[in-house]
Amino acid sequence: MKWFLNLSTRAKLLLGFAAILLCMIIVVGVAFSAIKQIQKTDKGLFENEFVLVQKLLELRADLNHQRADIQQMMLETNRTDQETIEKDLNDLAREADAHLDARVAVEACPLNLAPTASTTAALALGDALAVALLDARGFNEQDFARAHPGGALGRRLLTHVSDVMRTGESIPSVPEAASFFDVLLEMSRKGMGMSAIVDSNRKVLGIFTDGDLRRTLERNPDLRSLKVADIMKRDPRTIAPQKLAAEAVELMERHKITQLLVVSDAGELVGALNTHDLLRAKVI
Repeated sequence: MKWFLNLSTRAKLLLGFAAILLCMIIVVGVAFSAIKQIQKTDKGLFENEFVLVQKLLELRADLNHQRADIQQMMLETNRTDQETIEKDLNDLAREADAHLDARVAVEACPLNLAPTASTTAALALGDALAVALLDARGFNEQDFARAHPGGALGRRLLTHVSDVMRTGESIPSVPEAASFFDVLLEMSRKGMGMSAIVDSNRKVLGIFTDGDLRRTLERNPDLRSLKVADIMKRDPRTIAPQKLAAEAVELMERHKITQLLVVSDAGELVGALNTHDLLRAKVI
């Protein structure tokens, strides 16, 4: 390093610039060499990918040709099989007592391969046979209900009033001599929106409902002296316990009422029901 120190300042500057220039030349040379190598590699990769794409396209064309050949073969086989099937069916039809022909000329499938129109025809024929058999056997709603007891129709045709009515202490009832406040208390306690009025033998004499209560309050400002016998509705709508619950629904809808008293053949009060009871039983 002594020789460098002995150089003049100008010589030192020139030597420094020469060293920097030499380094730059080396760096540029290395970079150019690397770029050329990368370009060569990319070109090789591009050529390989292009060859691969060409092979894939050729393979796809071959597959399309094979698919067309297979479809043509299937069509020819289908025609041959169809002719054989039709011959067998004709032989069977001649031996059968009855022959129902539900064949279709052409399927809805564009290729006429997938069963479309033929399945619809088979469904329609099956429904027609089922309905004809129902009529021939005299199959009615009761038979259907017994076969499907858990369905809506089964509940409507198999559920009786005795299955849904309230009994015993749950029945709101008061004697004929009861006061207005007695019947009001009974209605509140039993929560059916009404109360039956009965004699000493539990025979129904009348009924007092929420509607009767409102009308009574409008007409009679003094309620202390009222007796239920004076304000009850006589000869109320009733139903027998052995009747169907659906008949109770029909009776309530026809007379626009929401409660029914259930009485025996002798006229004795044995139960009561309202629309909530029928809803819980899923009759309505």
